[in-house]
Parts: sequence; structure tokens; C-alpha cells
Amino acid sequence: MSRLEELIAEHCPDGVEYKKLGDVVKVIPPNGKMLKKDYLAEGIYPIIDQGQNFISGYSNSKDKLNDDCDYVLLGDHTAHVKYIDFPFIQGADGIKIIKSKSDEISIKYIYYSMKALNIQSTGYHRHWRLFKESIIPLPPIDVQNEIVRILDTFTELTQELTQERELREKQYN
Repeated sequence: MSRLEELIAEHCPDGVEYKKLGDVVKVIPPNGKMLKKDYLAEGIYPIIDQGQNFISGYSNSKDKLNDDCDYVLLGDHTAHVKYIDFPFIQGADGIKIIKSKSDEISIKYIYYSMKALNIQSTGYHRHWRLFKESIIPLPPIDVQNEIVRILDTFTELTQELTQERELREKQYN
């Protein structure tokens, strides 16, 4: 029996509770927004926006810095979901900064849950309304942490394999 199976048997003998995402997280306001024209190619503080790139630019000014860590950022117009565990500046508009309402809910578990929802972009419409109404499983924190550990390991291995494949393709060409 795996560690996860043991935790589920121990902590969830009657099954797992399900809740609306909007009931277990809160959207917090940013410290400010950086306009695209002010993005730098290099700098001290990363700028995160709703685009596909994880980091969209940089700034050397810390006046708009969100220095608390562990957030999920949702591109409200793009449905891109990003996990942030470092200080950042919000770029332009359209981002929801999401934080857990409880210490018993892992924000990284919320990130993986939101990624698993597979809500497709519907163009330049607001997507938070779809996410917040979605129902997610909410096991106890020990189970959440084990799920996060497994998914982090899987993600790391996938990235390593992708990098290896890209290197081999370059070598072959």
C-alpha cells in the first residue's frame, strides 16, 4: 500500500468532502499593477501577468511588489493558472491573486486542483466565475500534502524528460 493510500484509509475512511472552489479560497487585491510599457527585459522583481509565459518581464521598483508568498494566479481572460511562491509584481489587468482561506487547505493543492479542472479559455471573457463555481475534492491537509508531493515529483520528472528530449533533438539535427 502506498503512502497516499495509507493516508486516505486513515484520514478519509468515509470518503472525501467536496466543496466549491470559491468557498475555500479568497481573491486578494494586488499592491498595484505594472503596465506592459514599463516591463523590463531584466531586473530584480519578476512581473507575472495572465499571458502564457510564466514570467512576462521584470522591474527594479518594489513599490508594487506582492511580497507575501504562496499564491495561485489566474489569468481571468486567458484561464492560465500559475503557482507563485516568490515575491512578484502583477502585470497589467486581468489577474486574480488567490489565497487559501484556511491553514488546513494547501494553496499548492488548490493550484493542482485548478489545473485539473481543465477549464478552457472562452476568449476574452472572465473565467474566474467558472473556476469559483467548480467543485473540488478536499481531503485533510496530510492527504493534500502527499498529493502535492507526488505531483511535484511527477512534474519535475516530466520537465527533465522534456529537456532531455529537446537536447537529443538538437543533437540529432
